[in-house]
Amino acid sequence: MPDWPPQPPALPTLAISQGDALTALRAFLTGVVAPTTAVVRAQVNRVPEPEGSDFVVMTPISQKRLETNETTYLDNILVGSIAGTTLTVSSVTRGSIQAGALLTDTVWPTMNVAANTIVGAQLTGTPGGAGTYAVTPSQTLASETLYAGVRADLVATELVVQLDVHGPASADNVRVIDTLFRSEYGVDAFATSGLEIRPLYADDARQVPFINAEQQYEDRWTIDVHMQANPVVRTPQLFADEIVVQTIEVDAFCKVFQVLEDGKTINVTEDGRLLVLENCRDANFKFVVFQITEDIGEAFQVLEDGATFSITEDGRRLVLESSGIVRAMITEDGRRMILE
Repeated sequence: MPDWPPQPPALPTLAISQGDALTALRAFLTGVVAPTTAVVRAQVNRVPEPEGSDFVVMTPISQKRLETNETTYLDNILVGSIAGTTLTVSSVTRGSIQAGALLTDTVWPTMNVAANTIVGAQLTGTPGGAGTYAVTPSQTLASETLYAGVRADLVATELVVQLDVHGPASADNVRVIDTLFRSEYGVDAFATSGLEIRPLYADDARQVPFINAEQQYEDRWTIDVHMQANPVVRTPQLFADEIVVQTIEVDAFCKVFQVLEDGKTINVTEDGRLLVLENCRDANFKFVVFQITEDIGEAFQVLEDGATFSITEDGRRLVLESSGIVRAMITEDGRRMILE
C-alpha cells in the first residue's frame, strides 16, 4: 500500500458569502419600501448618493459566531469525462457534486485524472447531479468513475447590518422595515433567496441627522438588523474504500532477543534483506531479527544460509562463528540489532 498523501493544496470554497446575505436583505427591503426608494450598499468609492430623496444604505458591521463548527464529510461518486476545463457528468451514483471537491479515480495514486483536479461552479444540469461543471486544471479525460470527496464545515453566524434610511419618508420607512423584519413576512421573504439566511430581530431605530455635501441637514433614521446565516466552508477530502490490516506478533518484538543462544543458525532470505533465526522455538517457526536496509546491505554479504553465531558474555553482541567478526550489537532495551 502506498503512503497516504497530504491533502491537496486547493483553496477552500465558501457557500453563503457576505454578498449573498446583502442580496437577500436588499430583496426584502425593496419589497417593503416604495419602488422609488433606492437600496444601495455603503462603502463604495466614487459613487454619489442616489438621485431620489428617499433611499436606504446597507453597511455590514459585525459577524458573530453562534456555535462551533458542524463538520460533515461527503464521499461522492460520479461518472464523467473532462474536456479542457469542463467536466461532463453523466450520472451521480452517490451523494451530490459540490464546488471545491477534489477529483480522484480508481487507479490512485497514479490516476488518469490530473493531480489536484478541483470542481468549480456548476454550468448546466440538475443541481449537484448530471450536467457540466467547471474544473481546474485543463485536461482531457475519457469517461470513467470519479470520486469527489468534500469536507464541509458549517458555522451558524449572526450578521448585523446597519441600515441608514434617508429622506422625508425615512421615519415611516424604518417603522415598516422594523415591523416586517421581525414578522413571519420577513422569514418568508428571506426564504425565497434559497439560501440558509433568516431574519432574527432589529434593534430600536434612532434618528441621526445627516449633513450632506452642501452642508444641509437631511432626515436619516438608523436601525441595526440581525440575521442568521449558515455559511459552509468546503475543502477537498480524500477517502479510503479499502483498509489492509496486517497482524504483528507482539511477542516477536518484545522477546525476540531472549531466544538468542550460542549455536543458533542464521538464514538470509532470498532477497538478501531479512535476517532470520531458523530454530528459535520449533522447526516451523522463524524470527525475523531485523531488516537489512539498502544502504547497509554490503555489511551483510558475509551472511550465508546455515551460518552460526555466538553471543558475547554481556549478551549484547552477535559474532559469526566462521570469521569471529562482531557484526551487530543488541541494544539495551533488547528490541533492536544495530551495526557496530
